Amino acid sequence: MIFDVPQLLVYFACVGMALLLAVIGSALGLGEVTAKGKVTLNSPVEIIKGIGPDKAKRLKEHGVKTVGDLLNADPKKLGDAIKGISSNQIARWQEEAREAVKEGEKKKVAKKKRKKGGK
Repeated sequence: MIFDVPQLLVYFACVGMALLLAVIGSALGLGEVTAKGKVTLNSPVEIIKGIGPDKAKRLKEHGVKTVGDLLNADPKKLGDAIKGISSNQIARWQEEAREAVKEGEKKKVAKKKRKKGGK
């Protein structure tokens, strides 16, 4: 397939714009969306909705690097230890993490059933 110059320019302009918007969105914290169905206990903590780069950094400084670490943390102790993050916020993140992991497990089981020929 042969592309002419105008087609290539449009293509690269679109790719460049998409990358630029992704970088801007990330910088503004707009990319903080839980990847439902793709979350495991080993997923990085920032995959949880509401945990952006800054909060993830502060959590990591207190040993919370993965979703599993977050779920195993004591919200009260962690909230007291991290300035600007309350125990209530941590409890909300834990609930979001539980739901996301549960959804991931459901999809994993369904995928295995499909491979085996079940419903």
